[in-house]
Amino acid sequence: MALTKVTYSMIYGSPVNVLDFGADPTGAAFSSVAFQAAIDAAAGKPVLIPQGTYKFDVGLVYNTTGLGVAQGLKLIGYDMNTTVLDNRTGGALITATNGATAGVFTDYQENVILEQFTISNSTNDADCIGVQLTGIRGATLNYLFVKDQTDIGIYIYSEIGDEDPCIHVDITQCHVEGCTNSGIRVLGTSGGVHGAINIQQCRVIDSGTGIDFYSAQNSNIQNCAIAYNALFGVYITSDTGFSKECVVQNNEFDSNGGSQLYIVDAVNTTVDGNAWVVNDGYPVTRNIDIAATAVNVSMINNRPRTNAGRTGLTMYYIDAGASTISIEDTEWSSWVDASNTRFNYAGGNTVVMTENKWMRQPVQQMVSEASMPNNYAPDTSMGSIFRLTVDTASARNLAAPLFPTNGQIITIIFINGLGGALSLTLNAIYQQPSFTAPAAGKFITGQFYYDASSVKWRSIGGWSADITF
Repeated sequence: MALTKVTYSMIYGSPVNVLDFGADPTGAAFSSVAFQAAIDAAAGKPVLIPQGTYKFDVGLVYNTTGLGVAQGLKLIGYDMNTTVLDNRTGGALITATNGATAGVFTDYQENVILEQFTISNSTNDADCIGVQLTGIRGATLNYLFVKDQTDIGIYIYSEIGDEDPCIHVDITQCHVEGCTNSGIRVLGTSGGVHGAINIQQCRVIDSGTGIDFYSAQNSNIQNCAIAYNALFGVYITSDTGFSKECVVQNNEFDSNGGSQLYIVDAVNTTVDGNAWVVNDGYPVTRNIDIAATAVNVSMINNRPRTNAGRTGLTMYYIDAGASTISIEDTEWSSWVDASNTRFNYAGGNTVVMTENKWMRQPVQQMVSEASMPNNYAPDTSMGSIFRLTVDTASARNLAAPLFPTNGQIITIIFINGLGGALSLTLNAIYQQPSFTAPAAGKFITGQFYYDASSVKWRSIGGWSADITF
């Protein structure tokens, strides 16, 4: 009676096991050939990867060109920490693709599953990518630790256009760290726009840019920790059109590059409920940076925190030309105003609202104080012309305006409502040639513009002479 050799696949059941194809879990020998054979044999069934360290000199590719709707690649490790795939390929370690054939819209992989393993790069080979997906309709990447890739950690890529975008990709509970260009990149080229890309409960740190969205629609970044990335925490833009209907919600941004969130070619972006932290020693200058080409950005319930002594930081930077920008319910209790800027608005046709008030009015608004209190601070979110009546001999000081934006112009009108001499001074933030309070029954006017670089309100033409009512 002939004996049948017991295989790992028999022990584990129907899934294919890479050890049956000669994979080396000690890392002594390369396992590229064995893994590729297991993937080809499985043809969309699960491929199990037991505990161990496996090294690769050639990337793994599952290509379903010509197969129509095909079951996608499925690689399942033992756990995130003890199943390690060491990428020494100089390219993408794992590629799942529909083949990206021009003019063919019927080929795609569905139900791709990658979970419970680490992708490393122990020898620091150049141009390494952890995972690359093209032409996928439904994928789950779960409990992956992708680290030290010298290009991109996880790459969602459209190579030729509408024939090969990715739809419904969930990246959940993954840790991406130390990737040279991007931790996670979603890139659509030649008109290919990815949809429903959901990145949730991930930690993306110490990379070039944490998360890039190029040409993504109806996509979300939620409940993630995005920290210490060199260029940007999140970058939303498009190479061939606009990213649309993207949501950045309930994340913590911590000390990411020059701008923590940079929104460029994007329409209908929601930024909701995020925490913004900047630690000392990091070159962050802007938490949220809105470029001139952004349209309809809604920012709600954000919570900035500024460490004591941290200066030169802007919470909201809005470039000239950006349109329909709204800011609501910012929690400012942990923000330090000294030498930092809440809003920096660069002019143009942008309409900006904050806390249900116009920050930049479509027309000039006048704010009147019938009895100016001491240390009155003009609120530039309420208006740009301040008509202030001083009706007491007690000392009155004009404090620094609230919510300054670079280049902003305000007009101050002082009215002597006392009938005698006034004791009236201005904060040192106002740079002016000289100041004399108006005489009884008179008023004076002066204009100032805000210079953010020097944190000063500079006089435009000095104060007027006394004017009679």
